Formats: sequence, structure tokens, C-alpha cells
Amino acid sequence: MRRPTEGKTPRGTRGPGLSVRRNRVLALAILAVLGLAAVAPAGQASEASRAERAAQHALQAAERTAQREAVRLQREAESAARHAAKAVRHTERVAKFQAKVKRRLARELTPFADVNIECTRIVIEYHGFNAVAGSPNVIRQAVFFKEGSGPAPNVSLPQSTFSFEASEATSTIPIAAPLGAAAVVVRGRFSSNGVKGGFNVHLPMNCPPNPAFTLATLQSTGGPFTASALPGAVGQTVSYETLATNTGNTPLSLTGFSDPGCDGTIAGGSSGVVTVRDSVMYLCTHTLTNADRAAGFFANAASLTGTPGAGQGGPVTLVSSGVLITPIAAGEEKPKAPGPGAEVTTAAAPAAAGPGKTGVLGFSSSAIPSLLGPARCVRGTFTVSVKSAGVANVTFYVDGRKLARRTAHSAQKGLISIHVNGARLKSGTHRLTASITMVPGSPTAKAVVASRTRIVRRCRVAKHA
Repeated sequence: MRRPTEGKTPRGTRGPGLSVRRNRVLALAILAVLGLAAVAPAGQASEASRAERAAQHALQAAERTAQREAVRLQREAESAARHAAKAVRHTERVAKFQAKVKRRLARELTPFADVNIECTRIVIEYHGFNAVAGSPNVIRQAVFFKEGSGPAPNVSLPQSTFSFEASEATSTIPIAAPLGAAAVVVRGRFSSNGVKGGFNVHLPMNCPPNPAFTLATLQSTGGPFTASALPGAVGQTVSYETLATNTGNTPLSLTGFSDPGCDGTIAGGSSGVVTVRDSVMYLCTHTLTNADRAAGFFANAASLTGTPGAGQGGPVTLVSSGVLITPIAAGEEKPKAPGPGAEVTTAAAPAAAGPGKTGVLGFSSSAIPSLLGPARCVRGTFTVSVKSAGVANVTFYVDGRKLARRTAHSAQKGLISIHVNGARLKSGTHRLTASITMVPGSPTAKAVVASRTRIVRRCRVAKHA
């Protein structure tokens, strides 16, 4: 019989080593199960902790954003309050400055003049002058408007002359100061009867809207246009022109033009907005009839409405002063009417000038020179003239807009002239006016200021294909 080998376990029997290995494996498995059981709750706890920390961070970020927004709103409110306070202080400073200027103007600006400036007029009270019989005190007055920045004035009104024989007098100059913030400058110069001086008043203003315009109707039976009454034969055609000029400080829409004395279509006018100091002309005609002759005269006046922009005042309606025609039968001898080239002054005639004298202020109608200009339509530069004999100065206008002022010293070959660039005029008719100041005929006479008018036509511009 074989004896079992020492140290070996016979096949089919369980030795102590196998049991030990099995126990080790079992222990490791138990430990693994226990480890997994221990690990799983730790991971879940970590995930919950991260979510909680994220929520806390989000809450803190929202709180910081809310704080920053509250700080921003507080700063904006403080800034708005500072700006409002600054605006109030600025308004107070402007009001104090204007009150200071008005107080300064309330005192005597010069020993001879007190100036009061308003948005619609300037009142100058002259005093302390020497009253000399037959030698009036003459004042040269000028008004300027200044808008925006820059040293130069934007608008200059025509220079005027004011004269008086007493020791004191009041001059009133109607104006339309610009809308809003602007400045008005008034200047005066005088040297007469031993009194010499002047003033230069500059006043900042803030004027409200002032919609206004003028309306004037003139007539012609073949000669110059005039506001005076004219004779006319039955069957003769009378031409009318009505000039509307914006004299306010706001643009106007001119509508509703009506002229019952017109036959047929009315020409001219404007469908657009008329700016400040611009003019619009309306043209029409009427043929005199036996009914006009039976009535004894034919009167004509036009009406027009000017409407400013929104918030700048209400509409203004004007009726022009009527012009009269005295109709007579065809072939009947009629009173002598002014002929071509003999402009009729539109200045108001004063009391009778005395025996044997006619016209204005002792001057015969021939003493005031005519306005000379082109007889045909113009395309380029043309010349407008006034004979210089007896003339002190002339101010030329086209459609109410000042062109230039000339004195007798600028006369050449007996004419006071200016050159007008016709290429800058629109096609159609335009009204040339000369405001003529005559030299007094005697030491006791006053200076005569009269106006002459002439119509010039700008040739129609050919359209090229």
C-alpha cells in the first residue's frame, strides 16, 4: 500500500489551505459590498452640497446686481436733481441779468436820449436838444437783429432819419424781434444845432411768436402802379397787384386770397410757406363796364389770411386799402392821368403847401424824380437810376427787400444808380421801389421822403431738353 506523501492533501479531500483562501475571498467580497454601500451615500451628499452652493452663489449675485441697480438709480436721480437745480439757477441768472439791463436802460443812456426796446417796437425819447426855428434836429437811426453766435448781425433794417424842431420828441420804430432768444441793437447818431452825440444799445431778448404781415393793393391803367385814384374809360383794362409781406417773426402760410374786383384767374401767390421778411405778389385785371360808370366809381380791395405754424399763434386776416377808378364813357375827355415813366408817390400828402405849389411838402410833382429802369424783360444785370437833382439820398428795394442806399455824393452823370443782378430773380414780374429823400427847398422846409415804383419783368427761362 502507497503511503500518502507528506505535506500534500490527498485528492478529494479538503485541506486547511482551501478554506483559508475561500475565507479571504469571502472577506474581500464582504468588504467590497460594504465599501460600495459606504461610497454611494457620500457621492449623493456631495452632489447635494454642490447644488446648495450654486444656489447660494446665484442668490448672492442677484443681491449684488440689485445693489448695483439701486446705486445707479440713486446716482441718476441725484444727477437729474443737480441738472434741474442748475437750470433753475441759470433761469434766475438770466432773469436777473435782463432786469439789470432794463434798469440800466431805464436810466439815461446819453444826456439826450432814453431808449425802450420791446419785441414789437422801439421807443426813443429825445430831449435836451436846441430848438432853432427853421433848423430841425436830424437823428440817424439804425436797428439790427442778432441771432445765434458770431459778431455780425443777422438782419439790418433800413436806416431811418428822424427830425424834429422842438427841444424834445419821441420816435417810435415798429419792429418784429426774432422768435426766441436773440438780441436787438439800436444805434443813433446826431450832430445838429450844437448838439452832438449818439448811442449804441444792445439788449438780449426772448420774444414770443408774433405772426403779422402787410397787404397793399396798387392799380395801373397802362402806366405805373399806384395807390392813388385814377380815371379810366369804359372798356379799358385795369391791372391790379397786391403785395403781401411777412412782417412778423414766424413763417406764414398765405391762403384764402380774395379780390372781388378781379376778372377771371388770379396769377401769382405762393403755395409754400412765406418766411420772415419775404413777399408774395398777386396779379389780376378788370375791364371797366358801363355798370361801373353808372355806379360813379369802381373800388377794389383784396383780403388774405396768414396762418403761422402750430403753437405760434392764430391766423391773421387782412384787407388791403381800397383803390378807386373813376370810369368815363369811351371817347369822353378824361382828366390827365400820369403817363408812362411818371411814377406817382405813395407818400401821404400833408396839408396844402401854399398858393401856387402842388405835390408833396411844397414840391411840384416834377421835382421828385422818376425811377428809371429797363423797359423790356431782363435776363442779366441791369441798372436802376434816379436823377440826382435835388435828391439827398435814395434807398432801393426789390419786392420789399432792401438792395442798397446811395447818397447824392455817389451820383455819376447826374444819376444815382445801382446795378441789379436779374439772373437771381424768379421768372415773372417784380416790383422795384426807390425811397427818395429830397433836399429841403428852403431853410424852413422839412426833408421830403417819397417813393417811386416800377415793375420789371424777368424773362422766362427757356427749358432745354
